[in-house]
Order: sequence, then C-alpha cells, then structure tokens
Amino acid sequence: MSAPRKQDIKSLKEALTGGYPVIAIETWEEDATLATLQGFFNGVFQGKGSFLTWDLQSGLHDVTTGETIRCNALEALEKIQTHDRGGFFVFKDLNALLDDADIQRRIRNIHYSFRGQNRFMLLTGSSFRIPVELRKDITLIDYKLPEPAEIAAILDENVQAAVRKGVVNNLTAEEIDQAIISLKGFTAAEIKYSLNKALWGRKTIDNEILPVLQDEKEQLARKDGVLEYVRSIESLDDVGGLENLKEWLVKRRRLFSPEAA
Repeated sequence: MSAPRKQDIKSLKEALTGGYPVIAIETWEEDATLATLQGFFNGVFQGKGSFLTWDLQSGLHDVTTGETIRCNALEALEKIQTHDRGGFFVFKDLNALLDDADIQRRIRNIHYSFRGQNRFMLLTGSSFRIPVELRKDITLIDYKLPEPAEIAAILDENVQAAVRKGVVNNLTAEEIDQAIISLKGFTAAEIKYSLNKALWGRKTIDNEILPVLQDEKEQLARKDGVLEYVRSIESLDDVGGLENLKEWLVKRRRLFSPEAA
C-alpha cells in the first residue's frame, strides 16, 4: 500500500477542517485512501466516534465494532443520516448511482443534517460526474497518480529490497529515467506489480527490465483505449534510414551536451 502524498493529505485536511459534510475523493488508490481516512479518524475522534464503510457487495460495515449489515445504497444512507454518533461514513461505490433522484435527495438531506455535527460522508471512486443537483452539496478532491519523484522512490525501494537479497544492481541513471517514464500513469500498486514482474528471478538488475516495463505500459495504453502504443526510441541506431538527418542530430546533441558548456 502506498503512503498518501502530502498534497492529498493537505486537501483532505482542509475539506474536513472546513466542515464540508459531504466530500468526494476521486482516486484509483481505494485501499490507500481508506487507510488515510482511518488515520484521520483516529486522530480526530480518539476512539469516540464511528467509522462505517459501504459498498455494493458487502453492505454497511462498522469498522470499530466489526458489525456488517447487508443493505442497498438508499438503506445505508438512511442509516447514517439517523446515526447518533459523530464519525466518518465512507461510501465506495456511490459514484455510479449519483444520477438517481432518490439518492440525490438523500445526499442533500445528509448534507443539511451533518452540518456542524462532526459527521462526514466521504465518497471514493476512480471517477465522478457530479450531477447539477448535487454540485453545491458535494466538494470534490482529486487524488493524482504518482509523480516522477514518487515513482523513483518506489523503484528505489524495490531495487534495494532485491539488493538485500543478493541481487546486483547495474542500472544506469539513464536507464532509471527510462524506467520512471515507463511507469508514469500507473497507480502505486500497479508500479509495484510491474516491478515485481520485471525483477522476478533476476540475479542482475539492468536494462533488460525496461522491455518488461514497456510491455506493462502497452497493456495500460490498451486498457485506456489507445489503438497503438509506440515505444520510445532508445538511441539513433534504432532509426532506420535518413543517415544525413541522423548525422545532423548527433552534431546538435553534442552542441548542447554538458561537455560543450
């Protein structure tokens, strides 16, 4: 599970301290987001509040007591509206149901009844299209995918774990940069899965991991509906023909190299 990034924590803290009663968090990292919310809850309520979660499959689950009630979305919304304790009420799949008029009315009622009561309804999902009817009732936080620095940290963590097991690390700085580029657009979990696949069974970590990561990038592109993923060219030797152009590019590259400074 990835650690929540500082900007995400800041955005969530501002929304909670601002007293927004209904908060939607757009995120691909459901587990990490839930862990962040649990941490906030523990700090704010010190064991004196309720932490409930709901999803389509499990129903309404009380994390503090372990009790689970099988119920649909409307029933769950009714239960949290009449709940007599402050706390966090996390709905994982409600983003798919926001166009329903009954759901909208219930959320508006919750917005009114939760204000100033130290009760917070939190929606999580990979994407939100908030209908006009709810745009004044729901505040939206967008959790971003990992930035290059975060990707580099996850890469280093996995490489160092392999090194501690006796694997030799021969990655160059340029190859590390290429690996980071290949892993952009992935969630933290996807980055770890891809690195596990690329590093599995290797005695040496070198540029041979790059095609594996690029394969993973290609799979991601296909899932996103991209018709064709073109891998980046690693060197001018990979470009066929156009010898005069390649010679000119080599000269230009030398002109702007550190040695030319």
